[in-house]
Amino acid sequence: MCSAIAESFPGRRHSVVEIARTRELVRFAAIWAPYGGADDEIFTRFGLQPADFYRRVMQAVSAQPTTGNQYLLTHCVRKIRLHEAGRPPRRG
Repeated sequence: MCSAIAESFPGRRHSVVEIARTRELVRFAAIWAPYGGADDEIFTRFGLQPADFYRRVMQAVSAQPTTGNQYLLTHCVRKIRLHEAGRPPRRG
């Protein structure tokens, strides 16, 4: 997955810290996606607005198409749309 994460951000050198952080974003999103996400924890934990968090996760997982990643991509797109529309996301 390290190479997939690095490939999802072309033209940049990636530090071990960046790759580990991206892994943590993806891991967090994958754990919470079946429950509708944990948007209220994202800023506190990662210092990102939820829409930015989901964009980063989407960019990282799109480099490796798998069934699990497709589910996560769909979840991210849905969450981005909700946040950009200014509607509070529903759980579930």
